[in-house]
Amino acid sequence: MTSETGLPPDDLPPPGFFDRSPARKLLGVTRGPPVRSHLSFVRYAVLTGVGLALSALQLVLLPRWLSARDFGLVVLSLSVTHAVLMFGDLGLSRLCIDKSRPPAQRGRLRAEGQSLALMSTAALVTVLAALGALLPERRELLGVLALGGLAAAVVSGDRFRATAREVDGDEVAAAGHNFLWSNAPKVGLLLGVMMFRSPILVVAVSAVMGVALCSPYGAAPKHGLVAARRYRVWLFPFLSIVSSFVVGWSDTYFVSAHLGVARAGSYEAMYRLMGACSYVFLPWGSVVVSRVSHGERRPVLRPLVLAMTLTGLALAAAVALVVAAGPRLFPNLRLPREAIPGLVVFFMLWPVAHCLGSALYVRAKAAAVTVASVASAVVALLGHVIFTLRGGPAEAAAVSASAMAVAVILLARAYAASVRPSGAAAPSETAATG
Repeated sequence: MTSETGLPPDDLPPPGFFDRSPARKLLGVTRGPPVRSHLSFVRYAVLTGVGLALSALQLVLLPRWLSARDFGLVVLSLSVTHAVLMFGDLGLSRLCIDKSRPPAQRGRLRAEGQSLALMSTAALVTVLAALGALLPERRELLGVLALGGLAAAVVSGDRFRATAREVDGDEVAAAGHNFLWSNAPKVGLLLGVMMFRSPILVVAVSAVMGVALCSPYGAAPKHGLVAARRYRVWLFPFLSIVSSFVVGWSDTYFVSAHLGVARAGSYEAMYRLMGACSYVFLPWGSVVVSRVSHGERRPVLRPLVLAMTLTGLALAAAVALVVAAGPRLFPNLRLPREAIPGLVVFFMLWPVAHCLGSALYVRAKAAAVTVASVASAVVALLGHVIFTLRGGPAEAAAVSASAMAVAVILLARAYAASVRPSGAAAPSETAATG
C-alpha cells in the first residue's frame, strides 16, 4: 500500500519530538508505514469519553469563571478558529479523500492545503493587527480573533494527517489524529481559564497548547502559491465549506447583532452543550470515510446507526441537565431554553450531513456537496433575516435546524444516486446502499 501520511518525499521532515512523544504513541499516530486497522469499541469509548469530559469541563468552567461579555469574546474567537480550520485551505482537505485521484496527487493537495492554511492565517493576523492600530478601542476583540486564527493554524497538521490515514484505511490512527486536533484547543482553554480571567490570555494559552500537542505538517509556502492559482480545483469545496460555516455560525452572529454579545454568549453556551454531544459521533466519522474509500458498503451502516443512537442519548442527557441544573451550572448566563428543540434537531442531523458529505467526496461528487451546502446556507441566511432579527434564540435555532434538514435531504439524494448501479431502477437503490 502506498503511504499518504506525509508530504511528497523531498519535503517530508524527519521524525521529531512530536512523533516520538508517549501521548502520540498511545493514540497510534506516530509517523510510519500505513497499516489497515479497525477502530475497536473500547478505543472509541475512551476517545469519546475524554472528548466529552473536556467539552463538559470547558462548558462549565468558561461561563462560570468569565463574565458573559468575556465568554462571548472567547466564543467569537472560536468562530475564527473554526473558520480557519474549515476554509483556510480553500477546501483542499476535502479533496484529499477523493479516491479517483492518484495517491501522489492527494499528497500534493495535502501539502498545498497546509501551506494555504498557514498563509491565510498570516494574512488574517496581519489585517487584524492593522485594524487594531487604527481602532484602539477594539484591540481586545481584534486580538482575541487573531489568536483564534493562530489556534487553528497550529493544529491543522494533524487534521491533514487524519485525511491521509482515512484513505489508507488506518481507522485507529485517523481517529487519533482527529482526537488531537479537535481537543488540543479545549485543553488550552481549560488551562487558560484556570490561570487567567482575561479572554485574550485564555485564547493565547489555547494556541500554545496546540503547538505543544499537535504535530506540524511542514509544508512550504510554494505549495500554497501554486494551489491558489488553480481555482478550478478548489472552487467547489471552498464554496461548500463557506456555506457550512454560514449554517453553523450565522445563528450566533445574528443573535449577537440583534441582542448583543452577552445574549450571544448565553446562546452559544446552550449551543456548545448540545454540540458536545456530537463528539460521540466524530470518531466513527473516520471509520465511515475509511470504509467507503475501500469500497465497503455493509460495514458503513452499523457504525453510523450506533453513533446516531449514542448521539441521541447524549442529547437527551444534555437536555435533562439544562432543565434540571442549568441555572446552577451557568449562574452568569441566562440559558435560552426555548432554543432546545431546534438545537436538538440540528445536532441530530449534523452527523448525518457530515457522513454523507465525506462519502460523496470520496466518490468524487464535490459538485453535489456544493449544491447541498449552498442551498442550506441560503435557507439559513434568509431565515435569520426574516425570523431571527424579529425574534431571538428560539428562531435562530429553528432556522439552523431547517437549513441542516435541507442539506441532509439533498446529500442523501446525491449519495443514493452515486451508489445506484448503472441502469438500475429506484427500488434496487435500497439494496445497493444497504
